[in-house]
Amino acid sequence: MLAKWNSFKRHIEDIRRVDHIYDHLVNQFNLPSADLCDLLRIQLVNAVSAFDWLMHEYIHAGIMKQLMGNAPMTSKVKVFSIDADTYSQLATLDAIEKYEILSVRVSSVLRTMSFQSPEKIKDGLSYIWEEPHKWQLLSQECGLSEKDLRDKVKRYVERRNQIVHEADIGFDSEDRRELEVGVVKDGIDLFFSLAYAISKLALGLQI
Repeated sequence: MLAKWNSFKRHIEDIRRVDHIYDHLVNQFNLPSADLCDLLRIQLVNAVSAFDWLMHEYIHAGIMKQLMGNAPMTSKVKVFSIDADTYSQLATLDAIEKYEILSVRVSSVLRTMSFQSPEKIKDGLSYIWEEPHKWQLLSQECGLSEKDLRDKVKRYVERRNQIVHEADIGFDSEDRRELEVGVVKDGIDLFFSLAYAISKLALGLQI
């Protein structure tokens, strides 16, 4: 899982490097910042996507570890749905083949999910982390109150959805919504901090 965390860190570093392009165009070419908002939109969308990707990787690996008998099952994994066709194939397979079949099944289930909103993040973590007070511990690690952390995650995911699903155009006008540099930087930092907290508390990574 450390490799997945390191990949996530590289993704975030790449996203942050867009700052240099934005600053260069504004400061060296005197381009209006409003004309460059798409660079900021790209950063925010990619930061949320990178977090979602990491969550999928962690949850997939955690479920597989449990199904293969290498870790105790959480309550949520105990009721994980395996279709009859997949189940019938498992009896005659060796460990490697069994892993491949189960991995396909787990991937097909997780593919339909997103782990971005606080509720879905908590639900996804329940596959791999039995802790009943997840947001309380995560918020302490992030240095925020539980309410502030959840509200911030909701706000940035909503902003991401406006960009992705609405072309960032307001309902009451044909103009695109404004997006400030500081807001985007805060969003990137937030999802990085949350990913760090999850990696440390839910997975026990030494990072």
